[in-house]
Amino acid sequence: MNTFAPFALAALLPVFASVAVAEDRWQFPVYDIQPVRNNGTEHITLPPESTFTSLAPSDVQKHRMCLLMPHTQDSIIMAYIYAAVDEAKRLGQALTVFDAGGYGNDSTQRAQFENCLTLGVDAILLQPINPGGWETDVAKAQAQGLKVINVTEGLNAKVDGRSLVDFRVNGKILGEHLKASHPEGGPTAKVVVLPGGAGLPFVEDTVAGLREGLKGSSVEVVDVVYGGMDAAAQLKLVEDVLVAHPDLSYIVGNGIAIGQAVNVVAQRGLTEQVKLLTTYLDADLLNHIRRGRVIAGAAESSVMLKRLAVDLAVSAIEGKGPARDLVPHVQLVTPGNAGNPQIIQANFQPAGWKPVFKVD
Repeated sequence: MNTFAPFALAALLPVFASVAVAEDRWQFPVYDIQPVRNNGTEHITLPPESTFTSLAPSDVQKHRMCLLMPHTQDSIIMAYIYAAVDEAKRLGQALTVFDAGGYGNDSTQRAQFENCLTLGVDAILLQPINPGGWETDVAKAQAQGLKVINVTEGLNAKVDGRSLVDFRVNGKILGEHLKASHPEGGPTAKVVVLPGGAGLPFVEDTVAGLREGLKGSSVEVVDVVYGGMDAAAQLKLVEDVLVAHPDLSYIVGNGIAIGQAVNVVAQRGLTEQVKLLTTYLDADLLNHIRRGRVIAGAAESSVMLKRLAVDLAVSAIEGKGPARDLVPHVQLVTPGNAGNPQIIQANFQPAGWKPVFKVD
């Protein structure tokens, strides 16, 4: 039984696009970059959105895949795993998920990649801890006939397909949202950005995208404050920012920072003055948006990222068309649409889903 069914993307499409969906396929809007980048961290101008059409179960044979994840510790990663497992089931594929145990375990992930080469799999889906230094490993896998698909975070190696987040898009849609309320020539609105750890590609991309989206507005970025991606560190940054900038209008921050800021702003009686925007979503942040505690967030289509990756892997194995380099649609989420089930389905695993790390 196809658990993703025609409802899944037929329901999503009124939000994202208007296209017909066959019973055994789904469609989703993407940025389709051609040709595939040799370096997944390369910054390019994204093409206009187009529509990706999935494979049908009847189109494909069964294959074996590995999915290598940095960790399995948060709700976004669980959404990734749910999507990969569910799409593998839909297409009749075998999939094993490997957990490296954290972002400090680059050597563990590389050992897991090597292990997959010995398991006789047909494809490796790799969400890298470190984007660099994979050229030899990937080339070795490809020489053995495996396909390598780069997922979520860019990899600096030639691969057989990519399904990635471009955090410039996340930042840009938040900037454009603020610009709509503060056009150029109006009173200045001050914003502080708490993007995460300095030097991390997704952090710097988010800031760059936000600045691009704010061009032509009366919003002034008065500070960009970097810090560790743990709750205690981000809480201190929020507290310090509110002291340093008493005339602040907005905080745009990573999900951990904004999760902390919700309570701090409320406790200090600043809810009406300091508005909050998050650069990505988890279930708690979505609830804050529903209740108006956060005014907007960027939804990266977490579930669709991994569905796309599984389809790209099967297509690459079977030689169904050229390699693809995809960035799925990013949705601006506000209190007005946060309860929309289509947005929820594109970004979160179903309520009550129990983690599954292997499909035979």
